[in-house]
Amino acid sequence: MKNIILLISLSVLTACSMRGFEPPRNTSYWTSDKYYKSMDFVDYINFQNKEMRECGIDPFMGYHKNLKEGLCMEKKGWVYTQGPMCEYEYYKDDPACDDWKKAHKQ
Repeated sequence: MKNIILLISLSVLTACSMRGFEPPRNTSYWTSDKYYKSMDFVDYINFQNKEMRECGIDPFMGYHKNLKEGLCMEKKGWVYTQGPMCEYEYYKDDPACDDWKKAHKQ
């Protein structure tokens, strides 16, 4: 019995010291309350995947590779959890964001 308790306690200590117990990493994804509330989950995922493909985004990777793809999703009513595309420092001075800034009065 002592050996089992010792083994369990050592495994817990090892897991803790090797960063085994951490909160999940922050992830970002496209979401829309408008569509989510009006559809069941499977239809919502299928609709999201279809719209991502229309914008040129691989739905299994889930992220955009350029500003054009991100703005396409935003125009369709989707929200990226890390914030609007044109607020990223990388895209801030991009000419494609000028219309977005005018529409959002920034």
